[in-house]
Amino acid sequence: MIDEEDRGGGVAVAEPPVADEPVADAAVEPKRPYTRRKRAKGRARGRAKAEASDAKAKSKKGGPRPFPKVPLSKALEIAQKIKELNGGEPWKSAQVAAALGMGARGDDFYYVTASSRDFGITVGTRDTETIELTALGRAIVYPPNA
Repeated sequence: MIDEEDRGGGVAVAEPPVADEPVADAAVEPKRPYTRRKRAKGRARGRAKAEASDAKAKSKKGGPRPFPKVPLSKALEIAQKIKELNGGEPWKSAQVAAALGMGARGDDFYYVTASSRDFGITVGTRDTETIELTALGRAIVYPPNA
């Protein structure tokens, strides 16, 4: 607004805005406080990162191997010991471990027995009460033409 006294060619002076009048340029919304919605988004992002890293780790491992961890020659030792020391009959797992010189609860013994089972030579592992020969295991350690 221009003062009425200065109409005659003077310099126009603008009045400061009154508090009741809205000012379009000066209207800035205050910053919103941190809300639950934003926190939930942050958690979702964190979960997505964790899932992505899990998927990456799984892809590096390559999944389960298509063959037993222990070689066939080592798995055959169980069948041989069952034949030599127990006459081919089912034998307690702890006694098989002792015959192989391994601990009954050890990881090595588990892998050997699991491999023997996976090859189809025996039934049972470290975690079963007994380990016994399968038909294939008997055919290997008791060959018909020997």
